[in-house]
Amino acid sequence: MRSEKITVMAHDEAKELTNIAEIVAGRATVVMLRQERESVVCRGSGTLVKYGANQGILTCAHVAEAVLKQDEIGLNLFSKGNKFQALKIKRADVYPVVLGNPPWSRAGPDIAFLQLPPDLMSSIGASANIVNLELQYKNALAGEPSGEAFDLVCGAVDEWIDDPEVSETRSTTTIEALLNIGKVAEIVERDGFDLLFFKPSPEDGFSLPRSYKGTSGGGLWRFYATAQTGGNQLISESRLMGVAFYETPEHVICHGPKSIFEKLGALARWRV
Repeated sequence: MRSEKITVMAHDEAKELTNIAEIVAGRATVVMLRQERESVVCRGSGTLVKYGANQGILTCAHVAEAVLKQDEIGLNLFSKGNKFQALKIKRADVYPVVLGNPPWSRAGPDIAFLQLPPDLMSSIGASANIVNLELQYKNALAGEPSGEAFDLVCGAVDEWIDDPEVSETRSTTTIEALLNIGKVAEIVERDGFDLLFFKPSPEDGFSLPRSYKGTSGGGLWRFYATAQTGGNQLISESRLMGVAFYETPEHVICHGPKSIFEKLGALARWRV
């Protein structure tokens, strides 16, 4: 049994906006685990998505490689209304679509889709957000909307995961995810895959994790905010922009929309 927590890294003036971002991005985030009674190993993160009849977890290939070696995969959801939800799925119920092979590097490709059974996804969707990739693809084709944009990466932080508290009847672990505010500083293309270099921008006094281990596979999001009367801002649109897969001392490197919709989408038989 596990409990969950989302830490929001935001500047004071953006707190209200990031509260909305937590609902949209945080509640679509899933953490994949190997769990035993007295230990929990974080394999990585992912985003719950659907494209037509295909539903499952968008993640990176090296996370998929790790979890697919397990007979059972533990999932931790950051569900609506702070409702706790954790479940196990059998490896036999997962249909993987993977782009990339070891040795893993910053060059990629390193992206994957883990298709899950419809009845399981229906149960998950009752308490979590599932991102509609058909809508996301249409938005990506439409170009940039008006408004101020801010970016974030959402995923687990392995070093923040506590050791289990074990009693005679249960084992409880706190799983913590981070909504990491920042900006896409650079976009490059390599072998037909787009790579987005995300640079975190912590508020004063906020200590970034020493490592982003556990965040791999998490979503890169962009939110657009428009000014309202009285100086308030309203989020007008949210976009799933990419999948985190590698870290450098300054950046979290993510696959971008082209990698998701064109490269992975074609292999996963999404209608693109």
